[in-house]
Amino acid sequence: MRSLYWPIAERVHMVEVLPEGWPGVLRTFVWIGVGVMLLRFWLFFRVWWRRKASLSRDWCDYCRHQARAVVDEEARTVTFSHVRDFTWRSTKDRDEHWERDVTFDLNAIKDVWYIVDHFGSLKGIAHTMLTFEFMDGKSVTFSFEARRDGRDRYSPWEGMWRAYELYLSIGFERDMIYLRTNARRNQVHRYRTTTSRRRERELFMLLARRSDELARTPEWYHSLSTTCATELRKLINDVAPIRIPYAWRLLLPGHSARMAFRLGLLERWGTYEETRDSSRIDLIAQAWDGSGEYSAMLDAALPEHPR
Repeated sequence: MRSLYWPIAERVHMVEVLPEGWPGVLRTFVWIGVGVMLLRFWLFFRVWWRRKASLSRDWCDYCRHQARAVVDEEARTVTFSHVRDFTWRSTKDRDEHWERDVTFDLNAIKDVWYIVDHFGSLKGIAHTMLTFEFMDGKSVTFSFEARRDGRDRYSPWEGMWRAYELYLSIGFERDMIYLRTNARRNQVHRYRTTTSRRRERELFMLLARRSDELARTPEWYHSLSTTCATELRKLINDVAPIRIPYAWRLLLPGHSARMAFRLGLLERWGTYEETRDSSRIDLIAQAWDGSGEYSAMLDAALPEHPR
């Protein structure tokens, strides 16, 4: 009995990959071209997959040191081997300085701030960070970034192909956020988070341990799966009572504050739009006369703590 599918099979058999009218020589060259292309792809992925992340490249100055961390859970203290403390006059004019062996008393955490740095013209393009403010006036910022050597320029496309190592930048707010508000003149927002003192301490210790891990075992940065937003999400989900879902806003971190606001992770200063407008700090920082402390100036300009 003839198969019901014989006409389809016959047609498939008759159809050739290349048009029948093509000369044999041309067909040969086409197949050789396809073969060379496939071989190049295979070699690329073979080399790409075997490429190992490094700790010993000639890093650019502002990501030169990945901080080691000593966490004392009993005393509730964390000591970092290096904390960045640059003074920025412009993006190219700066005084470089690294504070060594800086200890933070986690019992003295005053506030935790979620920072959104809109560095691109598109609304969703942004960089996210966390700042921990202490009773003694210290404010330290954590920022997951692509670690580049002195010759590299950051490219999101190259960031998907093992071009950069993952870096957890740790620096004082007067360096890390001032760079964005004043030297780069980006639009920057500073939102106060809403969590318990215990969870703030736990999150700080997780960040410290993550820094120590990266200082010992390098990892690759990835423009989609291992970024500022995705790394913060993982750590926050380890301590927060509400889990942050993996959503499109993580790929466009400029919208992440709206999601955090809806989840109750940010302090409400009215509606979301009112909170967003009140949290903007770049214009305030640019009008600052330089007297006093940078972080104290930001605190004075934002809504007071309700506690």
